[in-house]
Amino acid sequence: MRRRRKQGGIAVLALAVAIALNGQALPAEASTAAAPAGQQADGQGFVTTAEQAIKSVKALGFVDTDGSKLRAIAVEYDRPIAAKAVSKDAFAIEDYGMTLSEKDLTQGSAPGAVEKVYVNDAPAVSAAGGTSSGRYVIIEVNTDYQAGRFPRSYAITMAAGVKQCKAIHTADGFILPSEQAVTNYTQKTYIGYDPQTGRARAPEYYHYANEGAYTIAGLEGYQLHTIEDGTAFHATHCFDEANVHKKTLVIRPAFFGKGDKIRRCGAAGRVPRTIAGHPSCGWRNWK
Repeated sequence: MRRRRKQGGIAVLALAVAIALNGQALPAEASTAAAPAGQQADGQGFVTTAEQAIKSVKALGFVDTDGSKLRAIAVEYDRPIAAKAVSKDAFAIEDYGMTLSEKDLTQGSAPGAVEKVYVNDAPAVSAAGGTSSGRYVIIEVNTDYQAGRFPRSYAITMAAGVKQCKAIHTADGFILPSEQAVTNYTQKTYIGYDPQTGRARAPEYYHYANEGAYTIAGLEGYQLHTIEDGTAFHATHCFDEANVHKKTLVIRPAFFGKGDKIRRCGAAGRVPRTIAGHPSCGWRNWK
């Protein structure tokens, strides 16, 4: 009875692989060696699912003229994958760019859509198109667009998810398609402040990329200052173009209300704006 159940399980998995391969014949060694997902079978190989084989999803971003932007998604697998085993139609993705509508764009189209898919031996884009084999599948996306809508946080622009849509044949066996996407984000609630009413705005819900699950080239050495931490609008190592003396610019947080007039402070209008008549901008010597 146990042997029959085991053989039945193997047959079901073999059939699942065949279906995932769009009806293609299953290699003899795979049909006889297939074992329950994640378990070795006779030293020949095994069948597993994408949810089990994918170890992480990491967003690779950069700083564009319209802010932080996703360049690629690095999908880390638990085993090497051959370059010929992946293709554009083998994956479906979700990212911030794909949430933008035409009215949100000032230039370009199809933001965040899949452009290239290849494997690499590191979680990074490759000008050479990757390597012949590697544990990372790199999904490059379209960045040829400009957005007029700005997100609440750059972590929102780095949120991404990947779903493997086709079976992938590796030296160790088969990786079956995903039933759901593997993501790098957490949904959070954002509640803004309305200076005109003095009350909180209606809650907004966004996907924020988790710390460590993204990189943004061009932000190295910078610090994030927020109102919540009491560190917002603090800039250092500035200079006055009028006399070229290095100084520290301290800008205290200020709320803009209806009817407030805006002026620029500092020489040549190159420093942030502030409210006219409010003591929110000032210079002090930088030592």
